Amino acid sequence: MTRIGILRLNDKPQFRDKIACVVAASMGIEAFFFRPQDIDFDKRMIRGMHFLDDRWHNGLCEFPDVVYNHLPLTDEQKNIFLRLADEIPFTTHRIGNKNVVLKKLAADGKFKQYLIPMHRIRAGKDLVALLERYGKIIFKPANGKRGQRIYTIEQVGPDQYTFDHLLRSDTCSTGQLIDRIEEEIQRNPMIVQPFIASETIHGHSYCMRIHVAKGANGTWKLVKFFPFVSNNKQESVSHLSHGALSTTRMDATRQTPLLLVNVQKEKVLQVSGEATRLLAITVKIKNQSADSIEIAPKLGEYETDGRIVTIADQFNALSGTYQSGEERIGIVFIPTTESKIRPGRLHVFYETASGDKQLRIALNERAD
Repeated sequence: MTRIGILRLNDKPQFRDKIACVVAASMGIEAFFFRPQDIDFDKRMIRGMHFLDDRWHNGLCEFPDVVYNHLPLTDEQKNIFLRLADEIPFTTHRIGNKNVVLKKLAADGKFKQYLIPMHRIRAGKDLVALLERYGKIIFKPANGKRGQRIYTIEQVGPDQYTFDHLLRSDTCSTGQLIDRIEEEIQRNPMIVQPFIASETIHGHSYCMRIHVAKGANGTWKLVKFFPFVSNNKQESVSHLSHGALSTTRMDATRQTPLLLVNVQKEKVLQVSGEATRLLAITVKIKNQSADSIEIAPKLGEYETDGRIVTIADQFNALSGTYQSGEERIGIVFIPTTESKIRPGRLHVFYETASGDKQLRIALNERAD
């Protein structure tokens, strides 16, 4: 049996790690959670955790066939990762700084029209020339992370510029600006991009980000999209480390005074060795009534293309009795022959003091 090690930096397994183990088991694959400090290279064993019978179990594991990993943060973690990667394939690798990523995307061509121009700054005078071209620019480290040292620079008059960082704004001359740029590029490689103004109707800066990955046959797939919205009107850059707000949820919600059903995620899974696939739907259910509610043993059924499909299985069972205010999150698995998510409806059956009821949630009505 193929073994996958889920290498994380957090001390305890997260909900996503549970999902990974359950999905792996449905495909006939063993998966276990572990951390860098759990590895014994001398004995070639790992103190890992398996998810079985709805709970985590500690135990010793042999080295896996492949490692599904986070990226290391400290030098100690990096050394452990590199030592293990000498023996076992890792799924996630650093691909370079912003400039390297931009060049790779430009060479691929798929997103070329959406790429924002980027310029490496090697001297203060280089930035002044770009200010004349763009009027207002973003100045930041090529290897930056977490929104650190992101500056907004604008020419506001002859020999007069504003240099903004977070909520601080300084005014300087050309000479003072060049000196400050020279100081920054001595610390790290720096880049410039034209400033793109984007504000909400309430005047808060925002940006839209997408997470894509190459899937089967090298085709690009959308993983998720999410906005960053600044919580301060004075700041021109929206970033989580600056207190910006964000959401990654692309969900569908249906509710009545009695029940709320929220579909948070859908994914098509290939079952190893079989032609059948599974549609995995992450669902949250909450009892909003003052009385208890009973959810049907199989939760309900799924409708697509005029056909009714029975729910095959559940992870973190959603069926059973819900007391007033109680909520649960789980995953339902539905047999499908489709290779991608199609429009459909999830029917949830439940019973209240007044009788049997049904709630229908439309999903992916705009899907191709």
